Amino acid sequence: MRKERGHYPAASEMRALASREQLGIKAVFLSNSLAAYRRSALMAVGGFPKNVISGEDTIVAARLLLAG
Repeated sequence: MRKERGHYPAASEMRALASREQLGIKAVFLSNSLAAYRRSALMAVGGFPKNVISGEDTIVAARLLLAG
């Protein structure tokens, strides 16, 4: 049985697109308040979406993983 992981693990983690197989939606969980973005990477995936009211950080994380 897989041990349930919280949103904020004790140690930093690097995630890749393949992480979705183990983590599901948590593979792209990201909190803007605890994140830093390379501006060029953020802009390369379209920046933060303007048409959502919540979860823009998760959308950006997913786009970044899909972009490699």
